[in-house]
Amino acid sequence: MTLTAILRGAARTARNANVIFPVLAVTLALLTAGALLAATGTDAVAALGNAFDAALGGTYAVSTTITKALPRLFAALGIAIALRAGLWNIGAEGQLYVGALGAVGVALALEGFP
Repeated sequence: MTLTAILRGAARTARNANVIFPVLAVTLALLTAGALLAATGTDAVAALGNAFDAALGGTYAVSTTITKALPRLFAALGIAIALRAGLWNIGAEGQLYVGALGAVGVALALEGFP
């Protein structure tokens, strides 16, 4: 096998890894949750189905999921930007609180704004 063939295989594997690893992670998480639920005597399929319905089962469930996920996603985005810039950031929770405080300040400053 030549070095070129090895490098092409590695490049193909790296492209596939962007899909394979997240799918594998979700699969292993669901299997682990199912095993833990089954170990406690709970119907794992029904429990995971109820969790799915609670998160994505209707428009209200989806809006609640988005409402609870967005602040965490924005904090993660702040950490990702800082790490990409080469800075170390361990204050995501503080960033979330300061951002909320800033939003309240802006809302109070705009009295006539609906």
